[in-house]
Amino acid sequence: MVRHELWAVPRHLDIAGMKKLIPWLAGLFVLTLRLTCRFRYNNDPRQLLNHDGVNHLVAGYHAVQIAGVLGAEPGAGTMVSRSKDGELVVPGLKLIGHVPLRGSSGSSEKGGLAALQVLMDYVEEGNPVMLTVDGPRGPRGKAHKGISLLARKTKTPIVGVLAIPTRRWILSKTWDRLQIPKPFCTIDYYFSDLIYPTRGESLGDLTRRIEIALDELEKKHDPAEGYREPAKRRPHQQNLSQQQAA
Repeated sequence: MVRHELWAVPRHLDIAGMKKLIPWLAGLFVLTLRLTCRFRYNNDPRQLLNHDGVNHLVAGYHAVQIAGVLGAEPGAGTMVSRSKDGELVVPGLKLIGHVPLRGSSGSSEKGGLAALQVLMDYVEEGNPVMLTVDGPRGPRGKAHKGISLLARKTKTPIVGVLAIPTRRWILSKTWDRLQIPKPFCTIDYYFSDLIYPTRGESLGDLTRRIEIALDELEKKHDPAEGYREPAKRRPHQQNLSQQQAA
């Protein structure tokens, strides 16, 4: 009698295989969205810029990054961290025709300088770049200065974009309330006016102009979900006086 033995896959090999498989499953989902969703562009200056041979940077908020990259131009560069979260999105970007740009895996300061250099090299080759200006960890809706520094060094205009799917999942427990478009939805893209770095303007002032442009898009096109008025706190002394009076 011949005995057939079943060989079990070692657990550590099984886990390693799943870790390699998950990014590609996520990538296939992104590709499915790209193939099934419809895209509508409003006040889009990119075609005119490309016609005139002018490169550009696209600024968006982290919450709408998935819908944002779906409608970005093929060949657009996107900065991706070397973290595990970064590795998760690389296959999806490649499958839809975008270029993941990676910085250094060293210290935060060295990594930031390396990432900036990678972005500069890509922009100076004539390629557009799309950045989530409040990422990767927030605060939500608070733009950081990286895109302003990139725009100044490469003398490249910036356009803000807000992507709104007609049907979407919203991950309300995440810091940015991440939005995921549903298959077969329509995604509307709303663009700001072009933002040019000006002589003598500080990085902080330029960053603030980008933030205002994105906030205006949210207030106009997605006020219920996107834009939040900052909470106003009463002065401590006033609260104390009210408590004493009560």
